[in-house]
Amino acid sequence: MATRTLKLVELMETGSIKVYDGMKAVFPQFNQTNTITVKDEAKFNGTFSVNNSTLAFYWEDTMYVCPYSDFNMATLTDAGFERKFYYVPFSNCDYPQKEEDKWKKLQNQVRQEKQKEYEMECMKYCIRKGVMPLPQDILDMCFEVPSTGVPVEHTYYKDRIYPLLIGITFGRKEMERLGHFSCNNGIVSFVYRNGKTYVGRSWLISELEHFGYRHAVMFVPFSNGEKITDPALNARWQQVCDSERQWNINKEYMIHCNERGIKPLSKETLIKCFQMPETGVPVKHIYYETVLYPFSSNKSVDEVKDLLGHFDVNNGIVVFIYRDGKTYVTKSWIVSELESKGYTKRGIFVPFSNGEKITDPVLATKWEAVLSK
Repeated sequence: MATRTLKLVELMETGSIKVYDGMKAVFPQFNQTNTITVKDEAKFNGTFSVNNSTLAFYWEDTMYVCPYSDFNMATLTDAGFERKFYYVPFSNCDYPQKEEDKWKKLQNQVRQEKQKEYEMECMKYCIRKGVMPLPQDILDMCFEVPSTGVPVEHTYYKDRIYPLLIGITFGRKEMERLGHFSCNNGIVSFVYRNGKTYVGRSWLISELEHFGYRHAVMFVPFSNGEKITDPALNARWQQVCDSERQWNINKEYMIHCNERGIKPLSKETLIKCFQMPETGVPVKHIYYETVLYPFSSNKSVDEVKDLLGHFDVNNGIVVFIYRDGKTYVTKSWIVSELESKGYTKRGIFVPFSNGEKITDPVLATKWEAVLSK
């Protein structure tokens, strides 16, 4: 016999929809609305029924409907509910007319929970197989294929490309593809530890192998002349295509710094600094207005290498050129740490140290945060 539990009460009050006789259900696929008939409630008390990832149950002569999940199912079975077979509202792409927002919110919550559980299973499998996480800067140079797909156009066809794994249940496909990569025509696709599909350029191969990824025969998006037709997604893909050159340059910078004994700073230290964006920082002075750019702007690789590992100080403000060629600005507290990591002082321009005010509100807020630390 079913008994009332705290989880059951919570499921009825916040995790489900109460169904009543005469309730309207909308079927958008047929552009019609049906009326729900509920009868003989008492004989179904303490039972549940399942259909198409939707769960219906009766308690105290009232029907409730909720999205199916392991948690919801466990709540009912722990309370002693028995399975029966009867009509389950909202299990055929329909939804309650008046409670549409709540129903969709419940569905989305369960979907997110299932996605988290799925990603955790993928992670556990990769840990067992020795597939290690990639550094964030590598992932930033890759294109993540969205779950909604990527519209593409070829000379002979139009299509929509989806991730290599789109399931929410861990199975054989996951074991075959997780932690694997494939290459075609200079393009590389790989399935990351969380089950997501990424695409990049061929420079990735050595990095992937280093972190435990193995080669497999898989589909490689955008490697056979397909053109992405979505402007935003295409722009992101073009950034990824340009990343190969930048990756090689960064490696050259790192080798140069290692040879000179310039060591990396901690992430905690860099967070306290202002990174000069490539697009520049608009500033206003009492006598002029201008845009200040990082030192790597419009300079050759050799010219940037000559600046790596140097810093200068003016009026309590410090600028330094990091191992990856990026320009950082902060306060003078960092001088001793820079010197301990092999940086040397050199006469270079120090941004924001002569009364310049940043006119971009977002950048100004970031700079004020740096000054307050």
